[in-house]
Amino acid sequence: MTKIITIDRQFGSAGKDVARLCADMLGFNYYDEEIVNEALKRSGISPDVAKSVDEKASSSLLYSIVTGDGLGIGSGLRGYNLPINDRFFIAESEAIKSFARQGDCVMLGRCADYVLENEPNAKLLSVFIYGAKNWRIGRVASELGLSEGKAKELVNRTDRQRRNFYEYYSGRDWGLTVNYDMCLNTQTLGIEKAAEIISEYFK
Repeated sequence: MTKIITIDRQFGSAGKDVARLCADMLGFNYYDEEIVNEALKRSGISPDVAKSVDEKASSSLLYSIVTGDGLGIGSGLRGYNLPINDRFFIAESEAIKSFARQGDCVMLGRCADYVLENEPNAKLLSVFIYGAKNWRIGRVASELGLSEGKAKELVNRTDRQRRNFYEYYSGRDWGLTVNYDMCLNTQTLGIEKAAEIISEYFK
């Protein structure tokens, strides 16, 4: 049975660092930008356009739910007049499923927990990484060389985009504890301890 960890995260909470460290600790494959690159191949969408829609919800009503229905770019949706965000989400979902079937892995963001919840022969652990907003703003300001005001704007905007994306495509509340198997505060635990806690589940 394939072991899969999906990690969603607030911006500035070091979710990506935790995900990478978990993959290293367990010897799992790690997928982040790889999902985007594979979706580009499947969708034919240009990289510049994909960058503008990755983890951003469409402004239209959701055309269809892609998991469990046999729908996707390869099933004939390429020719439909779908919003670009929806087309790319379908392509990312197909990429996520394809990678999940290649072996034990850690997936970052992109509704992977929702996309894979009914994946056969897979043991899934869904995780949400968070931290106090002021702490996250401080991290973003320090790492990106931004003023506190600019960092706050970026944190608020990115969190809003991720929330809208997750809730639009999954129909669930982003960051709500009951929607995840595990929620960890990296401000309190630190990156390494958070990764250890997650990794211990599969050890």
